[in-house]
Amino acid sequence: MKERVEEFIISNKLLNKNDTILIAVSGGPDSMALLHILAVLRNKWEWKLCVFHINHLLRGEESEGDAQFVKKQCHEYGIPYSEKRMNIAAYKAKHKLGTQIAARQLRYEAFENEMRRLVPM
Repeated sequence: MKERVEEFIISNKLLNKNDTILIAVSGGPDSMALLHILAVLRNKWEWKLCVFHINHLLRGEESEGDAQFVKKQCHEYGIPYSEKRMNIAAYKAKHKLGTQIAARQLRYEAFENEMRRLVPM
C-alpha cells in the first residue's frame, strides 16, 4: 500500500521534498492509514508532518476518545498534534444549518487557519 500511495503522489505531483504537510486525522481507519503511510515516507521525502484533529463535540465521550487516540498516535510517531474543538450544535442552530453543512463550514475554516499558522504567507 505504501508503494502505491508513493507512486500516486509522484505521478500526480502532489507533494515535493521538504514540504510541510498538514494531515487531517479523524481517528477513523482511512485517516489513520494515511497518517501511518506518510509517517513511514517522511524521512525519505524530508517532510515536516503536522496533524490537525477536529473535535466536533457531537458524540460525547466517543469524540474525546477519538481525540486522545489520535494524540497518542502522533506522540508515538513524533509528529506535532493540534486540536480544535468546535461546538457544531450551537453553530448550526445559530445559522439554521444541517449538522453536516455546519461541520463542513467550520472544519474548512479551521483547516485554513491552521495552514496559515503553520506556513505563513
